[in-house]
Amino acid sequence: MNNLEKHDERWIGLNGWWREVFGLLGSGGKPPKEKPTEKLGRIPLNPAVNGDQGIDKSTHDFLKSWVVDKQPNLSVAYFSRRSYPCLEVWAQKNQKAMVPGMVRLQLVAAMEKFNTTMTTVNSVGDVFEPADQWLKELKGAKNAYPLEFRLVSVPSDIGADEECVAVPMDESGKRSQEKFYGAAFRTKQGGNKTMTLLWAQEADYWKIVAIRLEDSSDAGIIPRKTADTGPADEEPKPIAGDPGAVRAITQFYQAWVGKRDSAQASNFASQQSYACLRAPSASEKSLTPPARIRSGLELALRRIPQGANLSDKMSSLQSVNDLLRPVDQENSRAFAMMAVPDQIAGSFTCQSRHLPEKTPELKPVDATYGTYYLSASLLNFGEEESPALLLLWTKEKVGWRVVAWAVEVP
Repeated sequence: MNNLEKHDERWIGLNGWWREVFGLLGSGGKPPKEKPTEKLGRIPLNPAVNGDQGIDKSTHDFLKSWVVDKQPNLSVAYFSRRSYPCLEVWAQKNQKAMVPGMVRLQLVAAMEKFNTTMTTVNSVGDVFEPADQWLKELKGAKNAYPLEFRLVSVPSDIGADEECVAVPMDESGKRSQEKFYGAAFRTKQGGNKTMTLLWAQEADYWKIVAIRLEDSSDAGIIPRKTADTGPADEEPKPIAGDPGAVRAITQFYQAWVGKRDSAQASNFASQQSYACLRAPSASEKSLTPPARIRSGLELALRRIPQGANLSDKMSSLQSVNDLLRPVDQENSRAFAMMAVPDQIAGSFTCQSRHLPEKTPELKPVDATYGTYYLSASLLNFGEEESPALLLLWTKEKVGWRVVAWAVEVP
């Protein structure tokens, strides 16, 4: 399944987005003396085991990297973005919160904490054993590691229903015939906790699309995200944006991703946005800020495959912040456009990122709009997808321009 097709209903948080400015264009300000993420290790975008090696091999490698090799950063590569809603439910049950843009890093930290509770570990079997009583009615799958976990084949209709966000039927009333597997295991040490994983193949890899951790041994596949959560909050209603802003933002993406013209696209960057650039490297010292921005845009283009439409090359993201109002525009599948309240836009600029974060007590009814807009998108890197690229726009004498950006790492 092409995971990029699933972003229409996905939400991203905006509070603190300026803190995680990595990736395509670099980050502003001086880096801290010790980056807290370095000790967690590099998290690859994709796992080490290719899908054709078998789902049992992928599951084993996930567990071995975690508890034997003590490299949970490599295990986290097996988590699909589709699993994030399950993880958010898990965090809420423990009265914690998943920080937007930091899900993978929080997973690594949690898995490292689990490792500290273990005694000497020489094999996966020292830590985990199969949860044999789990869903006995499902057919067992080929499994070279039966002493570590139980592996079953999950029918596509059950798998689709049990995803963290249920997969809707298509226009013909049918669902995708995606192949799913379920893995179940429990801890040998520190109590009888059972973890169940729902796996699906994405591109050339098996990835975890749903997860559940239970104290009892009769767990299902995933937590029901709607259980005990009460009525859903009303989503912010779309508004009509400034026609000039809509036109400029559309022209930027059409120039950059559509026509692959990084020079033309870089003209939309305001001088105010130069503060978002990281300190130049030795090879960049001779380049002007516009040239560095153009180089960053060009670097991303090299990873985007050809496509007929913008929506083939990128996909949109919306925000759960009810102060941000979605804007109706014809390319909403390719990129999201949101109106930002004038009262809080100043805290999003790169110049303000070194200041203590102050969240104003602003009610939606008191918010005024029209001066600032945020556009948000994910780029299609073929078998992978980029981090979320967030651009803050306002009108200058020359027209609507990008005054700040951030790249939110998954």
